[in-house]
Amino acid sequence: LAILGMFALVRAAGGGRWSAVGAAGLMACDNLLLVHGRIGTLDIYAVAGMIWGVALYLRGWWVAAGVTLAAADCLKEVAPYALIVLGLVELARWFVARRDPDPPVDWHWRPGLTRLAATAFVSIGLFVGLLGLMGVIAKPYADSEASLITGGPFDHLWHMVSYAANLTSPHGPQGIASYPWQWLVDLKPITYLRINPSLPGQGLYAIHPVSAFLGVVSPPILLLAIPGVLFGIYRSGSRRRAVASTGAPVRTLGDVQLAILGAAWFVGTWLPYELQSAVDSRTSYLYYMVVVMPGIYVAVTYLISIGWRRRQKWLRMGIGLWAVSVVVAVVLMYPFVAAF
Repeated sequence: LAILGMFALVRAAGGGRWSAVGAAGLMACDNLLLVHGRIGTLDIYAVAGMIWGVALYLRGWWVAAGVTLAAADCLKEVAPYALIVLGLVELARWFVARRDPDPPVDWHWRPGLTRLAATAFVSIGLFVGLLGLMGVIAKPYADSEASLITGGPFDHLWHMVSYAANLTSPHGPQGIASYPWQWLVDLKPITYLRINPSLPGQGLYAIHPVSAFLGVVSPPILLLAIPGVLFGIYRSGSRRRAVASTGAPVRTLGDVQLAILGAAWFVGTWLPYELQSAVDSRTSYLYYMVVVMPGIYVAVTYLISIGWRRRQKWLRMGIGLWAVSVVVAVVLMYPFVAAF
């Protein structure tokens, strides 16, 4: 669902079919998403809802977007970061509308604020309702207090927030924990499983060679992550020039919106983790990047598509080699044979 959502997200933002295929392909080839999709961390379910919710919003279906994001909120409390993403998208649209030679009417601040508020209202309201419904079906349990949470959805929500607030590392990350800035350079991967043929476990005697089930972002994708995000920010803020003969802008609004989306998603999902770590020493792990990665896929795809359109042989050759490295990386990093 998340991979299909990436295709839908890029198309909803105004990207072409090949850009959409590229973004979906990056997700399908990213070791981090493959591993966590296999072990079923909550982030993988939340990110699918976030992707579809934002895609529906960009299509103009605000109520459907709010409903989808509410469902994602129920899966993990990081899903509301999607509302931050949408807020940044609307802010960037308004900025572009002030400078653009021919902006869409709905990119101005008033319609943007209206649809954002409507989506947030539906999302938050329905989330509280769904949380209450789940509490009726199965009473939530506070493990640290060894007691049921019986105060309704707001009591349940407060418990989740207060519990997360106590997950701190004042002396720095311990064990598999890491700083959010370390995620951007794959400094602290997580080894979920390692099978060594010389020391086999029960039922694992025929595993060759050594197989490792690693939580780590694909290096070729990460290589272009920051350049892609920075390029997206630059392209979002640069004024579209008009062609003298026709008056039509050189860059389409789809191009602009795709640049906005990649940058907004990255900033709106990664920066909260970084701020919590810096201000409150909040404990964080590399797999939190699962909800950040869609922004990187979009930003990298946008960067690559712009490079490809320049029609320079050396640039296209470099892009081709990079694409091959993405495929090679997923084959080498993910233990396909051992997994089955």
